[in-house]
Amino acid sequence: MITFKIVDPAPDSQDSRTVWEWRNDPVTRHMSLTTELIPWESHRRWYEKSASAAGTTLLIALLDGAPACMVRFDNRAADAAELHINLNPALRGKRHGVPILAAACAYGFDQLKLGSILANIKMENLPSLKIFEHAGFVRQAEHAGLLTYKLTRLRS
Repeated sequence: MITFKIVDPAPDSQDSRTVWEWRNDPVTRHMSLTTELIPWESHRRWYEKSASAAGTTLLIALLDGAPACMVRFDNRAADAAELHINLNPALRGKRHGVPILAAACAYGFDQLKLGSILANIKMENLPSLKIFEHAGFVRQAEHAGLLTYKLTRLRS
């Protein structure tokens, strides 16, 4: 079962440390825009700012109660947000990506009342491209080695 919790905003919290460890994973760094190791103090400042920023929602996806993925929504317009997602490296290749991404999008649509969700993904990040496409995202644009994908809420 996939659930979400809003992160503990304390910069020295276990949530902060978990996000930092996942972010410094070599594969994650390679697929990120910033590929260097992130020093703890830099991460602490970013985390403290992001966890409390208006227009940003920072979550931990839990898979059967265990931390599985960092999910961040950055508002871009009244009903649109850019999604940033980082799967626990220990869960790669275990087919959790699509269900977690789908659940994160449902959270964005239902809890945050978003009408659309955008994501920018490196062209070389084939696993993420496949996951986003399987979750229903549609390619919108290409710019500077990134592909922009969009998922629009279905209106009933």
